[in-house]
Amino acid sequence: MAKNNYNKMYKENNIPEEVLNEHFETEITPEDVIEKTVKDVVEEKPKNFKPFMGEVIGNLSLNVRKQPGGEIYKSIPDGAQVRVIEVVDDNWYKIESPVGYVMSKFIKKI
Repeated sequence: MAKNNYNKMYKENNIPEEVLNEHFETEITPEDVIEKTVKDVVEEKPKNFKPFMGEVIGNLSLNVRKQPGGEIYKSIPDGAQVRVIEVVDDNWYKIESPVGYVMSKFIKKI
């Protein structure tokens, strides 16, 4: 909670300023606090991403999940081609058909 909120709370409860200052040695500025909303994080993804075709490699089959690290609901055989429609992070791609998430290390861009 920022010092301003504490100031208000202390004043409303008649607590002396000295007590407030014992808890805060420095003033908190907006630059000290970084707040990100879900919208901000989503908008940080590269806007120039273009879907690409990939080939399943290194497994007998590749698990397709409903969400990254989530429940497995399908498998894709080694050598199958998939269309990557989103790079979630360094570890996960979202694919188009079947729609789901796969580990990126098992997809080679073709």
